[in-house]
Amino acid sequence: MLACFHGHLDVVQFLRSCGASWSSRDGSGSCALHWAAAGGHLPVLHHLMQDGCEVDVRDDASWTPLMIVSVMTGDTAVASLLITAGADVNVQDRDGKTPLMVRTQTVL
Repeated sequence: MLACFHGHLDVVQFLRSCGASWSSRDGSGSCALHWAAAGGHLPVLHHLMQDGCEVDVRDDASWTPLMIVSVMTGDTAVASLLITAGADVNVQDRDGKTPLMVRTQTVL
């Protein structure tokens, strides 16, 4: 997950070749795609999605990678890549908030 966050595509590819699972979770239920979105590394995100990561995977708070990027960085390139890959812009977390709602609350 740290390799995804820091953009080390070569390490991500190596770990996958050794059997790493994209469905592994950290203590908050985040997976590799959440971490890659938070780090903002487009090549890693693209690779993960091409290799079968579910674009709308949810963590323990029901946040998707699109929600993570909406709150943490607001990186439009990352958001655009996720949306192009099929991320649901109307998905709601456990509090009923969408990515746009959580972004607006972060900015205000």
